[in-house]
Amino acid sequence: MDLDFGVKELSAENKSLEGTLTSTWLHGAVAKSLKAKVEVTLSEGKTKFVKYSEYVFHDPAREFSPEDKVIFEAALDETGKAKVKANIVASRQGPGMLKANFRMQVFEPGGDFSISQFSMPYHPYKTYVGVRTPKGDEARNMLLTDVKHTIEIVTLDKDGNTVDEEGLDVKLYKLDWKWWFDKNRDAVSSYRGKVYGTEVASGKVSTKNGKGTWEMEVKYPKWGRYLIRVSNGKKGHSTGKVFYIDWPGWAGRSTENDPGGATALNFSADQKKYNVGDEITLNIPTGNVGRALVSIENGTNVVEAHWVNTKKGTTQFKFKATKDMAPNAYATVSLLQPHAQTKNDLPIRMYGAIPLSVEDPKTHLTPEMVIPDELRPGQEFAMTVKERRGGAMAYTVAIVDEGLLDLTRFKTPSPWNTFYKREALGVKTWDMYNDVLGAFGGNVKSLLSIGGDGFNANKAGKKPDRFKPVVLYLGPFYLKAGETANHKFTMPNYVGSVRAMVVAANDGAYGSTEKAIPVRQPLMVLGTLPRVLGVDETFKLPVTVFAMKENVKKVNVTIECNGLLEIKGSKSTKMTFKEPGDDLVYFELKTKPRVGTGHIKITVSSGKESAVYETDVTIRNANPRETLVAHETIENNQSWKETYKPIGMIGTNNGVLEVSSIPAMNLGKRLKYLIRYPYGCVEQTTSSVFPQVYLTSLMDLPQKKKDEINKNIKAGVKRLYRYQNPSGAMAYWPGQKDDLWATNYAGHFMIEAKKAGYSVTSEFMNKWIAFQTSAAQKWTAKGTVSDDLTQAYRLYLLALTGKPDLGSMNRMRLKQTTANSVAARWYLAASYHIAGQKEVAKNLAAKAVLTALPYKGNTGSSTFGSKFRDQALILQALSIMDLRNNASDIVKDITTKLASDGWLNTQETAQALVGMAKFVGEGGVSRELAFEYRLADGDWQKMSSKKPIWQLDLDGEQAKAIEFKNTSGAVLFARIISDGIPAAMDETESAKGLELTIEYLDMAGTKIDPATISQGTDFKAKVTVKNTGGMDYNELAIHQVFPPGWEIHNTRLTGATAGGDKADYLDIRDDRVYTFFDLKKGKTKTFNVLLNASYLGRYYLPALSVEAMYDKSVQARKRGQWVEVNKLAKK
Repeated sequence: MDLDFGVKELSAENKSLEGTLTSTWLHGAVAKSLKAKVEVTLSEGKTKFVKYSEYVFHDPAREFSPEDKVIFEAALDETGKAKVKANIVASRQGPGMLKANFRMQVFEPGGDFSISQFSMPYHPYKTYVGVRTPKGDEARNMLLTDVKHTIEIVTLDKDGNTVDEEGLDVKLYKLDWKWWFDKNRDAVSSYRGKVYGTEVASGKVSTKNGKGTWEMEVKYPKWGRYLIRVSNGKKGHSTGKVFYIDWPGWAGRSTENDPGGATALNFSADQKKYNVGDEITLNIPTGNVGRALVSIENGTNVVEAHWVNTKKGTTQFKFKATKDMAPNAYATVSLLQPHAQTKNDLPIRMYGAIPLSVEDPKTHLTPEMVIPDELRPGQEFAMTVKERRGGAMAYTVAIVDEGLLDLTRFKTPSPWNTFYKREALGVKTWDMYNDVLGAFGGNVKSLLSIGGDGFNANKAGKKPDRFKPVVLYLGPFYLKAGETANHKFTMPNYVGSVRAMVVAANDGAYGSTEKAIPVRQPLMVLGTLPRVLGVDETFKLPVTVFAMKENVKKVNVTIECNGLLEIKGSKSTKMTFKEPGDDLVYFELKTKPRVGTGHIKITVSSGKESAVYETDVTIRNANPRETLVAHETIENNQSWKETYKPIGMIGTNNGVLEVSSIPAMNLGKRLKYLIRYPYGCVEQTTSSVFPQVYLTSLMDLPQKKKDEINKNIKAGVKRLYRYQNPSGAMAYWPGQKDDLWATNYAGHFMIEAKKAGYSVTSEFMNKWIAFQTSAAQKWTAKGTVSDDLTQAYRLYLLALTGKPDLGSMNRMRLKQTTANSVAARWYLAASYHIAGQKEVAKNLAAKAVLTALPYKGNTGSSTFGSKFRDQALILQALSIMDLRNNASDIVKDITTKLASDGWLNTQETAQALVGMAKFVGEGGVSRELAFEYRLADGDWQKMSSKKPIWQLDLDGEQAKAIEFKNTSGAVLFARIISDGIPAAMDETESAKGLELTIEYLDMAGTKIDPATISQGTDFKAKVTVKNTGGMDYNELAIHQVFPPGWEIHNTRLTGATAGGDKADYLDIRDDRVYTFFDLKKGKTKTFNVLLNASYLGRYYLPALSVEAMYDKSVQARKRGQWVEVNKLAKK
């Protein structure tokens, strides 16, 4: 789809904007009469003009909240086009230029829709005001008191041309420090509210030829931060800049900002671009006779240098462009006049540099391909490849679905632009002019240092693949000079459009070519259905049939499904086409009460022509999984008999027989809880994979299970890279501020994963170690449990990496702050133990108790702490220090709680499993397993293992008797674990510490009933959460699962605004949205999700819930309901 307004920029002056909206199917068919919708969002843009790049055109005193507006909502005409007329006007004044973000939706007859978006600059003002302040001193870029400073002002039209304006208001404000620290980026609430501080000066300025000036002076001792603001009252635009003024004694060497400064040499070349071998002419303005040093430099060295005798007026210097100057070089000129001259007022030494663009034609390759102009699904086709000029080249071939490429507006790679992009000047130049020559150096200091003289200055479960795009890739191949290569492909069963791309390289030369090719045939079919389906839901499957040729008249349509779907009514129908085009037919289907992967096959035929559309769809039950455990402690030579009974719906059942020589810690259930946990912050991501690092030391695993664990850990390592900030620390959610405990915890996993043989990049570890070392050395005791534990954990981890910080360890030990945290004392002792300071470790351990203290209120929230979690940390330290004999009570407490049905959060669960793994793993306390078992009266199986835990996966859907005999000579612990998703569950509404409400609104804000919504309706789900508890709550999560017939508008991709409060993190998936946030005591937050009623049918809207992720006692829930998406009644 495309929207063309015929202009590159939009303006408020365009009162009657008109554009053409065009849409076609990817395979080329006209999208006639399809419903379309166009929205525009105005948001803040960047106000810049190329010729005035040093001026500021942005007003920091104004902010602009995004504004959404629907500018078109109607059907396309018979040719797939529509005229879009709009009057785009901002409702409030913005800080400068705005950005108009257009979102286009075209709806298929079956309810699915495609989205495309693009942005255009939008000018809300006819005239812009720009301001430039003097640069100030080099060290801190500040201006001086008791000096008159000239503020330069420019007025431009939207095209960047100068215009004259009269009566501009200029005001200077002194800002207070509280203002500065309230917010970032010079934008604070009081500032936005136009309470700038104290006005210290004001005036009026008019511009002539678009330029004007205003002088200001701040007297000693009024140092501080200031705002200069210039407003054009008549035209509306304002601009401003925040800068700092200080006393001369605090400033560095002052530098002017004027490009016409006294020591700057402005010279030029005769062309903008050259080929290798061309003659380059430099035109150097020279006041009189003298000498010029002309140096041609590239990104790494000096290519050539020449002394040139200059003449009066202009001196020309000519030289040849060489390969060494590609892709660009820099001409630098140092112009010297005789020391004794006084005939002109130019400085004795002037300096300048300009870039030269040099291109070598030999670095270009021109690959050519010959491929059919049209392809058919399932067709074998050939492609020939050659270099136009007969040159040799290495190349790759890719044929990719255009729809997939359009998602990111992917462009065919152009390696030449990458490898020959403009290089920075890599040569540093010094001279001794300022130290030797005393004659006139300009009435101001050097505008542009000769280069380098600043160097010495002071420095500061797998889902079905519903979308199977075409991605055909071959290569690399090598083609000798003069040769032509032939390749054959087979097009998959696909209709649409593909892009064929060839990318070539050879000895520093590069090139690429592309071609868009429709894939179609005389008869085609397309089915449309939701991303997922629920059990016992009924939906109408729209089938679009395309007749592309005159000979396609009567068409038979049939549908087939697998056992998870039931066809309601006829399985076939007939269609008649009077002319080429497309038409729609519906089949009604119902999902059965089973979960799994549904398969649908649609076949169309007409004479000799036929086509097939096949797709898979996930059928899910949105209820949470339930787990039941039967367990027994079995003495030597004793037996146990139990029946495994599957729970939950067919297709969701899992069963495990678990035997251990240590007190049962419910490994199977607890590990599944971590792996299946729905959310994915840095702590939960780490918790899901951390215990898996130790599984091979705890039990013998089949190769399939080992492969699964390896895959999980590698995926966890890769995912955690996303959470690392530039500082080296980890964020709780990607892009957020540094989280100190998460930095410890994720880093701990990475250390152990690397130790176990998994690849962790040195870049990640080096940055992490650097941050941890710096944080450890900067740490000062705050006397809180969380702060002490965070520092002790940090020191423990640095010791594990082989880089113990003994200075920081000693400082913490001597301050004895670890008295606040038992776990911190044990971690510090373990740090000394690992660092080889065994005696110090022993002394610390001797003074430490073995029982962690409970946390009061939410004092442990920054470390996700609890008494149980801290007990697990103590167990880890005891195991590291080989003090397992002291750990019997802790082990008993931990295993008892792990074995129970009690709820544990992800941090508690993972740390407890890691602690137990350390305790019973390699070199730990465990006995050999020996036992016999049989399933359902089968043969007895003898088992033995040197590992402390053994597991057997059961056939989850079949009930069976299990018999067990202990032959180990000691007590064993056996468990049968069954889990599944119940068909129905108790949806009793609840509210514990939180109040939860949900409303459904149309786009005008009017309340609607979600029970029945017309197809194609855009609406929003408005969720409000109030903290009714007695404390602040952190790490809250809203769990919203939507019915399959509703499509979620992903605002992160489209740029649309949903309104409401800003979440800490938003996780949008196929059929659900997870919203994460903190909530102060007594406060309320509201979050909106934009939706579209897309697919006809009757679906279930699951229960809505909100919970504190680390405190199960804080939660609220609203029950679910059945909803319908109906056909919009024709007017």
